[in-house]
Parts: sequence; C-alpha cells; structure tokens
Amino acid sequence: MRLRAAAERARTLSPPAADSLLAIVLSAAAAAEIAARSLDHRGVTIAAALVAAGSVAWRRRAPLGAIGVVALVSIAQQAAGGRLITANLAAPLLAYLVLLYSLGAHAESRRSRVGLAVALAGALVTQLLKSAAMSDLAFTAITTVAPWLAGRALRDRRLLAALMRDRALELERERDTVARLAVAEERARIAREVHDVIAHSVSLMVVQAGAAEDVLDRDHRRAREPLRSIQETGRQSIAELSRVLAMLRHGEGREPLGPQPGLASLDSLLDQVREAGLVVNLRVEGEVRTLPPGVDLTAYRIVQEALTNTLKHAGPVGADVVVRYSDRSVELMIRDEGGNGAGGSNVSTVADGSGTGQGLIGMRERVALYGGAFNAGRADGDGYRVDVSLPTGTVPS
Repeated sequence: MRLRAAAERARTLSPPAADSLLAIVLSAAAAAEIAARSLDHRGVTIAAALVAAGSVAWRRRAPLGAIGVVALVSIAQQAAGGRLITANLAAPLLAYLVLLYSLGAHAESRRSRVGLAVALAGALVTQLLKSAAMSDLAFTAITTVAPWLAGRALRDRRLLAALMRDRALELERERDTVARLAVAEERARIAREVHDVIAHSVSLMVVQAGAAEDVLDRDHRRAREPLRSIQETGRQSIAELSRVLAMLRHGEGREPLGPQPGLASLDSLLDQVREAGLVVNLRVEGEVRTLPPGVDLTAYRIVQEALTNTLKHAGPVGADVVVRYSDRSVELMIRDEGGNGAGGSNVSTVADGSGTGQGLIGMRERVALYGGAFNAGRADGDGYRVDVSLPTGTVPS
C-alpha cells in the first residue's frame, strides 16, 4: 500500500520535480554503493558518480547539456586514474542510460544527434584511455546507441500520435463545416421551392376569387365551391409560409425555378433514371390523392435524390420504389440492390443511416421541415434503403 501511494504521489509531480526526485534517489544509491565497496581514488569516484546521477535532474530540460557533462566527467575521471563509473557502479550506469534515452526522447532532431555524437565520443575516448580492446569499444558503442534509439522511437511515436490527433480534429471541423454548408444550401433551396409553391397557390386563389365574383350575383351556391377552394389553398399556403419563415434562410441571387414537380411526375423521373441504366420498379399502394404542394414536392425530391445516390454509388443496378398513401400520410420506400462491391448506394454513410453525405442531409432536412420520419441504412444483403413518412394533414401555423 505504501508503494502504491508513493507511485500515485509521483505521478502527480511536475516533470522537473519528478526528474529532481529521480536524481536524488540515484545519487543516494551511488553514494551507498561506493561506501559499500573498496575503490581507488574514492573522492574522485564519489564526485564523478554524484555529478552523473545529479545530471538526471536536467534530463528533459537540457538533455544535451546533461549528457555532455557526464561525458566530460567520465573522461576526466579516467584521465585522473580513477575507474570508469558507468562500468563499475550500477547507479551511475543507470543514470547514464536514462540520460541517453531522454536525449532521444526529448531533444529535437539536430540537438539529439549532436548529443549522441558527444556521448559516443566521450565513451570511446574513455575506453581508449584505459586501453580497451576492440570488443569493448564495440560494446560501448552499442550500449550508447541502443537507449538513444529507444528514446527516439518513443518520440517519433508520440509526435505521430499528436499529428494524428490534430488531423482527426481538423477532419472533424471540416466535416462539421461541410455539413453546415450542406444544410444551409439545402434549406435555401427548399425555401426557394416553397416560395414558388406559395406563389402558385396565391395565383390560384386570385383566379378562384375572380371566378367566385363572376357567379356570386347569378348563383350563390356555385360560388361556394371556389370560395372553399380559396380557403383550403390559403390554409395550405399559410402552413408552407410558416415552415419557411421558421428556417430563417434567405436565398438571394438565385436563378428562378420552373414549375415544381410532384409524385404525379414520378413516371417521367423513372424514365430518366432507366435511360441511365437503373432498373427501377414502381409500386403505388392505397388510394392516390392530391397532396399539399410542399409535401408533394418533398416526396418527389426524396425519390429523386435516393435514385441519384443509387446511380452515383452503386451503378446500374435494380431498385424498387414504393409509394403508399394512407389517410393522414404518404410513405416512401426506396431500395436498391447495391453493386460494385460498395454495399449500397450510399457508401459515405454508416449502417444506421447517420452518415453525413450531403444527399442524406438534404433528404433529412426536407422531411424534418414537414414533421415527418426519416430512416436510411443498409438493406438486406448489399443494398441500401431509404424510408420516409410524410404527414399530409395541415400543420397549424
């Protein structure tokens, strides 16, 4: 328990404090080791050992200076007739290895290479002063380079990890930016299209009002039908306008749009994608009825976008489109068979449909505008599916 508590306290120390504590421990171990042994030139040996151990305190702040001091001390001690501390004492040897490792791990590239050259020169000069054999010189070189290489490898790995983290953050920021731009662009397009829908509805109301005025004096009953149509068209227009104003999006400088399509135009759309090579089957279920203009346009755009994604990502494969009418909603189901080994038409998305491809963003925004339900993801096998439910009742403003 005491060792664990000490380790916990050591982890809370700052790097300079931890290095100083390590230097004190190694200095005490070196002094105890020298005191327990009978060595010549004891004073010189003690001084050299303490300098070597104490240099560990600067292993991160000044690794080149620390290794240079140890190299000079080793040469000076050997020249004075003492014994090589890093060859005869464990604590100074450990301090020397720690400094070499720290030189590789904490010094920038040029200073690290200079420090290694200084350490090699100091070690080889010291060995030559004691007339060491060639095998000793080779062993000294290996033991000097090996810890430096270990520290260098750790530094490279640490730098690579930091680079990957920065890159991941940058990619995440770019993804968020692209997603926001896609949402803004799609909402602006929706606003322009709904503007055309409302303009058409208002024009229709004007025509119906004129018709009601023409027959009002002659036949009150016949005037009721255009007035009811005006009422329903106005209610739908108000709902569409409320949705657009809620988005607070403005699209200026855009080209005017032509007449907006709806589900009645699906046959023409399917003919176009069939000409591009897509084999599409359409099935309509339930009683076909007139939808609110915005819902009708949204349903058409979703089928168009889903089939476009199929052509783009899966190629000329088979696809099924199901349109199901119910009392208060219209449901769309678009499936493709996948192809080209991509596993479906939307390879940029994940299996649960939470990807950030711009096609999915556009479809999701359109459905959300009308309070509908949207789901996209992998179908059975290698295909992809898009399921949408759009309410057809009037949404209160």
